[in-house]
Amino acid sequence: MRPAPLILAARLSALALALLAALAPASGEATEWRRIRVGSEGGHPPFNYLDSMGQLQGFEIDLAKAICERLSAECEFVVQDFAGLLPALVAGRYDVVFSSLSITEQRRRFALFSNKYYDTRAMFVANRAKPIAATDPKSMKGLKIGAKLASTNARLIQELYVPEGAEVRLYVTHDEARLDLSRGRLDVIIGDKTALLDWLEKSPVAQCCQVVGDDIVMPPFLGAGIGAAMRKEDVELKALIDDAILRLRSDGGYQAIARKYFSFDPY
Repeated sequence: MRPAPLILAARLSALALALLAALAPASGEATEWRRIRVGSEGGHPPFNYLDSMGQLQGFEIDLAKAICERLSAECEFVVQDFAGLLPALVAGRYDVVFSSLSITEQRRRFALFSNKYYDTRAMFVANRAKPIAATDPKSMKGLKIGAKLASTNARLIQELYVPEGAEVRLYVTHDEARLDLSRGRLDVIIGDKTALLDWLEKSPVAQCCQVVGDDIVMPPFLGAGIGAAMRKEDVELKALIDDAILRLRSDGGYQAIARKYFSFDPY
């Protein structure tokens, strides 16, 4: 059987990423980080999203700006679809990614990660018209599960749920998956807990849907928190960003940014 187009696209993206990583030149000179190009998807509120003027906003965008300020650097933002974030980073389109990338061993093969700057869990959301009693792999046999292309959640579903008989449908954006869920084309979606709760609270479309099951905590799949991704040779930039995150946590700058978006500390 031929692979579905989006699954094939994910495999080709991984292959392209491996080739780019192999071809990337080693850095032999120190870089003066006075301008830092930041890649972000702009489709994952409240962490990163595009406002009505097409400008990037969100917790991660404000955090990146604060880090640049601590480093006396200018932030230049670049919007990039989620599946292409790491390939474009390795290719040199920007210097760092702030876009809710989980720190996983698989991604560390291609990129260098900062220390975490927030933590989250995954969860399932189902259409109220199709009640789901249990969310373990065997109980979800035959169900259509929506997940975001190239995400850690998609990998979890593909490796644990598909072998038990579930069907995974991959989407380029969260909005596409949520719309299909609301229209009954999916039985359930998986995603970042904080982002899904934000959607359930604020979107009229989300009235169709509800949380099902418990929070999902699986570090081998979902990683050890969310970090900023850089090219593997940019060790100096990682040290600078790690230090800036630590200072923002210590001086209250991080907490001030978080309060704009959350009623809790996401760290």
